[in-house]
Amino acid sequence: MRQVLLRFAVCWLCGNLVMGNGTTITSLRKPQVVIDLARLGWKDSPPESDKSFFKTYSIEKLEAMDGGAKLLYLSNDVLVAYHAIQENQENKDWRSVRRELEAFFISTHDGSLVFRQRWRTRWRKDSRDLWESEARIIRVSGDRFLVHADAALMLYSSTDYRLLKAKALEPAGLGDLWGAQSVPGGRYILLRHGHLSRMYATYEWLTSETLETMHRTESYELSSPTAMEESIVGDTRNGIQELTWDGHSEAACRSHACLEGGELTFLGPHSVAFLSRTAVGVIDTDHGLSWANDIDPGNIQVADLQSASLGKRFAFLVWGWKNARFHGERLDRHSTLLIYDLDKSVPVYRLDVGDGNVFALSPDGTQIAVSHDNIVKVYSMK
Repeated sequence: MRQVLLRFAVCWLCGNLVMGNGTTITSLRKPQVVIDLARLGWKDSPPESDKSFFKTYSIEKLEAMDGGAKLLYLSNDVLVAYHAIQENQENKDWRSVRRELEAFFISTHDGSLVFRQRWRTRWRKDSRDLWESEARIIRVSGDRFLVHADAALMLYSSTDYRLLKAKALEPAGLGDLWGAQSVPGGRYILLRHGHLSRMYATYEWLTSETLETMHRTESYELSSPTAMEESIVGDTRNGIQELTWDGHSEAACRSHACLEGGELTFLGPHSVAFLSRTAVGVIDTDHGLSWANDIDPGNIQVADLQSASLGKRFAFLVWGWKNARFHGERLDRHSTLLIYDLDKSVPVYRLDVGDGNVFALSPDGTQIAVSHDNIVKVYSMK
């Protein structure tokens, strides 16, 4: 018994927990870079009093709230921290106050500011990021990124931050929802156009050099649509489906583990990760379910599935109560990040982030950045 306890203590001190199947989960403890956004000039929007907020309260006003930092890697060397800011809307019409998207481009080596830019933006009509992406920045490839602001797509160079191309998103009425995603490989951008009053959407593959439409299809609404080079994988009432650019649709996974729905993210040319209340796993779109792990929704809560833009690694947030354990790891009400490799059904890394819930993976998956209270920490992974 003493030997068992001694081995456990040594393992705990070095930050690793060896699972019964021999797999080691490494706890990330010391960040390689700590960035204080306030020192770079970051200022949050002035708060609106409860009296003013509820005086003109509506669901639309609530959906338009877009606070907090967001993180995105352009490359392993450049991390973008950005947020939507607005003028003080105390006792003003919330629809007409000035809004801007402000971005800080930061070196991951020393935390220094590389570039800073603002864009005029509009109020968001839907809080779901994958449905309507006003005030968002999207990595396209190693040398380009996309800014979605003021009902337009703007393509920029990642090397000199020069505007390369712009495309107005029309129509842009009150019910129109536009969303854009990078397509793996960097050749295309997936543009989605939906409407609050309709159950179908239009999907277009735009060339990432000219923003011109190369392929277009119309389909019933897909939840958590994930862009592939020649298709989209999304959740429907009938489970996870793959929709090709010629309009053909078929099941991407027929296992019961995939039927719950939830979040999806790209992992490779034919692979996506899925995360629901009851399971996490990987789907091969050609062959079905690769692996899955059950999640007990009574004791464990999960959220915010993300992957490295070049695939192969993904992560999500997890909380637990009632002495919950997942993969043998003890969970509590504070946020924990679990990081997986594509071909491993057990996490390779664990990062306890406390009350933080904003993170991003570097393109190759060797770094993870987390933000809380406008402090960004960058951790290195093998």
